[in-house]
Amino acid sequence: MSINDTAKEILIKTVKKIEGAYAPSTIRAYRSNFEVFIKYCDENNVTAIPAHPENVAQYIRRLSDGHLKSSSIKIAVASIAAIHNLNSLNDPTHHPDVKIEMRRMYRALGRYARQAYGINKDLLHKMVEATDNSLRGIRDKAIILVAYDSLCRRSELVSLGIEDVLIDKKIKVLN
Repeated sequence: MSINDTAKEILIKTVKKIEGAYAPSTIRAYRSNFEVFIKYCDENNVTAIPAHPENVAQYIRRLSDGHLKSSSIKIAVASIAAIHNLNSLNDPTHHPDVKIEMRRMYRALGRYARQAYGINKDLLHKMVEATDNSLRGIRDKAIILVAYDSLCRRSELVSLGIEDVLIDKKIKVLN
């Protein structure tokens, strides 16, 4: 039996409670990040719920020493805060020690991610030309063109099905 069996149970109940109220990707992030935090707490023989601010600060230090970017660490800390808040527990991430450790992490790793460039017509044509005429290449070309024309998010793009396709024989296809 682990010191954090209760934390694991609370996490499962919390995920069930918020299903449908949050985006599936948000729920997955909360669950997976908090599971990693529970594992860290087990390794250090401390409780994950309620978490002590000093343990959260040490966890941030541990994450900062790895190969994670500051944005990933920020999401991990936000997951800890969310699980505590959703269970009406004091949020340990608001403690000054945690805030100081977040500032230290940002100074060491940087705060902002580089913005990805948008795809313009020239880049689109280069991407399309880089695909071959195999079945996979034709599929990739179709995905690239649909993504460009529809401005779909990644999640919207992968959820498209054949029933969403309307064929109009009047439209010319890029070669």
